[in-house]
This record gives sequence, structure tokens and C-alpha cells, in this order.
Amino acid sequence: GAEESEKMPGWPLLLLKRWVCFHLLLTVIAADLASDAVDDVSARIDDVDSRIRRLDSMAERRLNKERIEEFLLLQQRITTIEEPNCDEWEFRCGISDRQCISKLLVCDGIDDCRNGEDEKNCQLPFKVKDTFNGEEVFDNCVLRRPRAMTVVIKEIHQPPIESGIARIRAVVILNFQDAEIRGSVALPSEAVYRFADRVLEISSPLPNVRSLVCHFDGLRDHVFVGDVMMKSQRSACARFQFRKQ
Repeated sequence: GAEESEKMPGWPLLLLKRWVCFHLLLTVIAADLASDAVDDVSARIDDVDSRIRRLDSMAERRLNKERIEEFLLLQQRITTIEEPNCDEWEFRCGISDRQCISKLLVCDGIDDCRNGEDEKNCQLPFKVKDTFNGEEVFDNCVLRRPRAMTVVIKEIHQPPIESGIARIRAVVILNFQDAEIRGSVALPSEAVYRFADRVLEISSPLPNVRSLVCHFDGLRDHVFVGDVMMKSQRSACARFQFRKQ
């Protein structure tokens, strides 16, 4: 009897072993439950993320950038059509306000329009080294006709005493390619950007050409329409559509 009692483990040791086994079992069960919970949370996160992506896609379709630009361009055209109450040297303060102010007051750092419209578009649509390549829309000039034209912005200076304008130095490159002449001519030029009109007027060093008038729409900085103005004419004799390189 004594030998058998020595071979049998004591009650404390047996209880300890059972407690360890029970604890390990609980640990395994808890790990399984935690894994299931993590998987469930992960699935819910994926579902929410998918819903957010669908909503974002719907919002992007409704707030399409091109549609917004088209709407704003149409709004600008309506404003232009409805501007007979402002003189040529005046700036109209938007569609909702028919107030007219001097163009010299536009972008001078002071809200001269009641709605502050004169201080809203005071960023230049280009910077130094910007290059714009132009393709011919029509050309009725009597001069030799370039197939393409390039405008490169070289310097920008905004004198503090001349509000509403910026003085620019640019190079206009004329590209010729016909039976008589092939090649290009670079013309260093002085220019003035008028914030009120969103126009960059580049003076021409050529004897018969007055300027290249570049019209920005105020929304798209990467494009503009350039009209070639002769000294003997009031309307454009050529037009080029420019796009930033």
C-alpha cells in the first residue's frame, strides 16, 4: 500500500495539472473568439470602405470638374452679355451685383466691389518658364503665315505702384514650314497682364503687327486664345489656340 501511494501523484499536483489544462483550453477558445471577432471587424471595415468608395464615385460624377468648368464658363459668358451698363474702362462686380468700378482698382488689395469680386481672381495664370504651344485656328494676315506659335514666359514683375497689372517679358517663337521658308524665329517681347480683363497683351517687334492678345478664361490656367492684332485693323487677323506644354 505504501509503494502504490508513493507512485500516485499528490492531490495538489493533480489539481495544478488540471488547472493548467483548463487554462490552456480557455486560452485557445479566447484566441478563436478573438480571431473570429477580428475577421468580423475586418469584414465590416471592408464593407464600410466599399460603401464610402461608391458614395465618393457618385459624388465625383455629380461634381464632375469639367461640368463645373462648363457651368462657370457659361456663367461668365452670361455676365459678359449682360454688361452693357459698365463702360469699357470699368469692371463689373459679377452677375449678382451690377456695380461697376474702375479696372485700375481690380486686385489692388482692397475690396472695392460690395461683394469682393474684384479681389477674387488675383493670381497670375502662368509663372516664369511656362511654355504655351499654339495651333492655328484661322489666319487672314497678309504676312507670311506661321504654322505654329510658342509663347515662353521669361520674367514677371508686379510693380507695387501699378495695381491691377503685371509686367511680363516673354519670347514669341514663330514656326514656319512651307515651300518658301522652313525654320523658326524667336522674338523677345514686352507684355502686360491685366487682371480685370484676364488678358496678356504681348507687344510685337514686327513693323505691321501691334500685339498678340492672349485671353484667359479665369478658370483654366493651361489654355488661352491668342489673337494677332495688326496696327491697321481693329479685329484679329489670326487666332491661335494655346495649351501649356
